[in-house]
Amino acid sequence: MTEQPVADVPWGDEGLRQALNSLPGPLRGISGEVRGEYQNLRRTWAEAGAVAAAPGLFEEAEPNGAAAVDSALAAVDAHAEALRGNPLWEQLQATREATRRMRRTTAALVGDTGWRKYVVPNGHWKRLWVDIGQNSTATYARLSGALADQLEREGNPATAGIVRDLRQLSHATAGYNKLLRQLPRDSLPTASPEAVDRELAALRHPFPGYGPDGGYAHAQGDVQLMRNEARRAAAGVTQRFKEWAGTEMGQRLVRASDPALRAFREAWQALPAPDRQGSFRDAARLYGRLAARAHEVREKAREANKRHPGRYSARDIAALDAFADASYAHAARLARTRPPGNLPGAAPYESPQAAQAGNIRLAELLVAWQKSDMGRKLIGAERRHPLVDELGAAWKRQDPFPAKKPHTYDQWTAAGKAGDVADAAKRLLDRAERAQAQTPGRFAKADMDKLRAFANGARVHASKLAEAHPPKSVLPKNPAFKRVPVPVAQRAPQAPAPVMPAPVRRTPSARV
Repeated sequence: MTEQPVADVPWGDEGLRQALNSLPGPLRGISGEVRGEYQNLRRTWAEAGAVAAAPGLFEEAEPNGAAAVDSALAAVDAHAEALRGNPLWEQLQATREATRRMRRTTAALVGDTGWRKYVVPNGHWKRLWVDIGQNSTATYARLSGALADQLEREGNPATAGIVRDLRQLSHATAGYNKLLRQLPRDSLPTASPEAVDRELAALRHPFPGYGPDGGYAHAQGDVQLMRNEARRAAAGVTQRFKEWAGTEMGQRLVRASDPALRAFREAWQALPAPDRQGSFRDAARLYGRLAARAHEVREKAREANKRHPGRYSARDIAALDAFADASYAHAARLARTRPPGNLPGAAPYESPQAAQAGNIRLAELLVAWQKSDMGRKLIGAERRHPLVDELGAAWKRQDPFPAKKPHTYDQWTAAGKAGDVADAAKRLLDRAERAQAQTPGRFAKADMDKLRAFANGARVHASKLAEAHPPKSVLPKNPAFKRVPVPVAQRAPQAPAPVMPAPVRRTPSARV
């Protein structure tokens, strides 16, 4: 007997209802918020249904995996600035964000333990995620193909590369959609524990740092790349503000005297210029505060609409949402950008106590070198080399590592100071190696190895600290989380709601 493929998501809530009802009683309190995210996601599918898909797009596609989709999305994202403002592009982005939020919100509400125990191995949830993936990839394929057709008709040679990448995205997502449609209804695979850990980490921190390897920099050129990316993002936040300020709502509120609006203006005026971001950490605090203030204004506008329906249009509120989200995303990326020179992929310390133990181990490495003949000779010299003093000064600047009050412990700042120690130790090691080459036998190999172990240990210690989660004092809660949608009745006039397209015909699995 052939296994039946996964059923399409019904236009009602049946698939989601089954998934929510499969949770244990204490976790069913998340139903309202998850349903809200699902309704928003479903609306984006319906709106995309009015866009015609290329004939045979889904039937003729070659099945492929998620990696092809990720690669195609990354290529198209490189053109985001050129495409911003195009209605089809904004629709595509809205579906992508709603899809991400559906999963992120569920994971945040059930918690890591609930996700691992009650969601990942649960057949109802596995089918729901497959169904969501099927409908979202169909929407991606439809919208990216239509956008490619639109740009091609315009005939602008400058957009030829964008059209090519959009076509690739349309084909890749149609292929993944076909793969999802062929999955069997039963025996859907369960992710490995390692894959679950990686996904939870990505869901908790959806915003990578700026620069290569998610914000790690190894050379001066990489540091400049990080700063260039941050500068472009800051300019994007400024553009989003201008777009909102140009709306009827923005023009009405930008000079109002309400305390929330004054706080919003003060937060905006406190920002550094896009080309002068300064310290990533300080800028993260400023943009995070701005995102929180923008969200407060948004909620006041929503309350005003309850008292005076239609006072602010959904389109204007959406522009403010886009600005708040861009501010928060920039703040989160700044907070996650690592100090230059850290090692990619370092496992974070699990607790302040573990960081304290790491600092003690590093101190032991330093003491071991200080007690060596080389250390005593260099430290006790009548005229000490400046690099020796530089290392001592960097070590004295280390922050204390409280073991009982983690809320007072800024691991990112400690990572920067540990990185300074690593840099100073490496400079001294390089100088010692040059002296050793000029005068063989000047320092014992065992002593040189102790200095090298200390320099490497400081680099690893700094990297493990930098990978730790940003302290709560840096960022407010994501303003997009638990955001109440604008009531449909208050939305700006739009075309009649499109009818959800008929599901693409599924091909039964060949598995027996």
